[in-house]
Amino acid sequence: GSDAAAGTLAAPFRTFRAALIKAKPGDIILARGGTYGTDNMTVCGTAFRPAPSAADCAPDERYLDGACRWDQYCMVAINDFDGWASSAPAYTVADGTPDHAITVKAYPGELPILDMRAAGARGKAGVLVQRKGYYTVEGFEIIGHIIAIGRDGTHDITVRRNHVHSIRTTGGWNPGIVQIDRGDTA
Repeated sequence: GSDAAAGTLAAPFRTFRAALIKAKPGDIILARGGTYGTDNMTVCGTAFRPAPSAADCAPDERYLDGACRWDQYCMVAINDFDGWASSAPAYTVADGTPDHAITVKAYPGELPILDMRAAGARGKAGVLVQRKGYYTVEGFEIIGHIIAIGRDGTHDITVRRNHVHSIRTTGGWNPGIVQIDRGDTA
């Protein structure tokens, strides 16, 4: 697919971001079967570590406000991204409504596989839902990363019939398969 396409069965998008930024309450985003990998990931956040100068940053990091910052990647990013500290463009996605959730799910009879293993430490989540409401995510196989839900007004999120496996269970900030973050603690 191509993110410049129409987003139809005959002319699909390449990334979930392209579909999500066009989705309106009541829309259903259907993911075709097959493996989605690094080419389908979206910059969905930034991470940082304190550093005294830009000389302390790796080549893929930016120095800003006393820290080295780097992009984090997601496959299905149901969040707004402001582009701060990133070379990636900002984007926004709509909320669903109580009567018209936005659904992201597998095309009937097919299995979309979100393979996050190549994202390594730069991966934030296979599915990220942040500061949004009234979404349903169902029917995916997610390899190598988690489903992260949370913070600052996230509500009415349904996650069902997903198979999450082969995630890092030690050395990371989240040892589970689904993280629900209240904002003060995960």
